[in-house]
This record gives sequence, C-alpha cells and structure tokens, in this order.
Amino acid sequence: MQPIQVIGYPISPYVKKVLAALNLIGVDYELDPLNPFTEKARLTPINAAGQVPVLVYDGKVITESPEICLFLHQHYPDYGLYPSKSDDIYRINKLEAFADSAMMIVFGARLLHQRVIIPTYTHEPPNHDIVHPALQTHGPQICDTLEAIAPPQGFLSPDGLSIADIMIGATLHAGLLAGFCLDENRWPLLSRYIQRILSHRAVAPIIAMEAQYPEIKQARIEFAYPFPSL
Repeated sequence: MQPIQVIGYPISPYVKKVLAALNLIGVDYELDPLNPFTEKARLTPINAAGQVPVLVYDGKVITESPEICLFLHQHYPDYGLYPSKSDDIYRINKLEAFADSAMMIVFGARLLHQRVIIPTYTHEPPNHDIVHPALQTHGPQICDTLEAIAPPQGFLSPDGLSIADIMIGATLHAGLLAGFCLDENRWPLLSRYIQRILSHRAVAPIIAMEAQYPEIKQARIEFAYPFPSL
C-alpha cells in the first residue's frame, strides 16, 4: 500500500482533527502542508471545492474531515476514534458536529480567520463588528455549554480521547490563538479539559508543529496564548 498522505494547512482545526486521528491510531503518514490561501492552483486539481483536509489512502482520495475520520475508523476500528457503545457513539457524533459547525463559526471563522489569517494573507484589518460579538457573547455562550458537559477527569468517551474531544480542543485552541480568554474561574472544568486534550500524545505534536508557523508565532505573542508550554 502507498503511504497515507494528508494534504492541508495544519493551522486549520479540520486538518488538526485528521492529523490527531492518525496519531491516535498510530499509523505513519506523510503531510503535505498545502496552504489553501497561497496554493489554490495546486489544491483545486486535488479537491475541486478548494478545501482542506484531503486524505489520500492507497490511491483513494477522501475529502471533508468527518468523512475522513469515519473512513479511518472503519479501517482502524479498535483505536477509539468513536466509542464502542452505540449510546456513546450517538453522543460523540453530536458533539463532533457541534464543534465542526457552531464552534468553528465562532472560534474559526470569526476569530482565527479574522484576527490571524486575514491580516497575514490580505494585510487588511479584521472586521471588529464580527470579532467583538464572538469574543464577548458567542464564545462565552459556547463555553458555558461546554462547561456543563466537560468531564472532571479524562475525556468525553469512556474509551478515552475521541474524535469529539479532538475537534472541541482544536476549535477552542483556534479561538485562544486569536485572543479569546478561557477564564479558568468561570469555566474551571472546561479549562482543565482543554489542557488535557491539547497535551495528549495525539494532539500535542500538532500544536508544537503549528507553533513554528510565522503567523502562529506572532499570534501567540500578540494575543498572549495561555498555554505557552504546548
């Protein structure tokens, strides 16, 4: 079989999700860190939608992170991406979808994209009419929801780190890079839970790799990223 290849900009939470899933499974892969903002011409022949991540598995091309992770789970079912019990699977699927959609809109599109990506690649300022509600209202509302479900120990699935944990951690991490304040007094369970996710062996190497990108180095300094040891 040809080596597994992941195509995508690792700053993207969706790309992080796929990379962390592969790390959790423990299979070797090659990363092509294609940047969709600067290498669109190279991306569209691979994925006409012009989006990352893309997984190339033994010549088969799979797009969209939920489909990629489900594909990986089908091929490697014993590694905990999804729980073993049906009731737990339903809950993890719902929380993964919440992170993929509602959390990504706030922490990805309205914060990371506006405050880090747009200034880096267009040299234009962020739209503060988008940023301020995300920082002051929508982000805290999401954190209130997550505080109510954050486990005091471990992760959401009894089987260990799951795909929902990974995506929740990746999206909130995006917000932290863009200056969202995860107040540990207001959200103590959530704060500790996010730190457990980001320091997990499947996730921490991706956070460390991403930290070498110039725009992320700058964001960590400018917005006082709260977990500098990661």
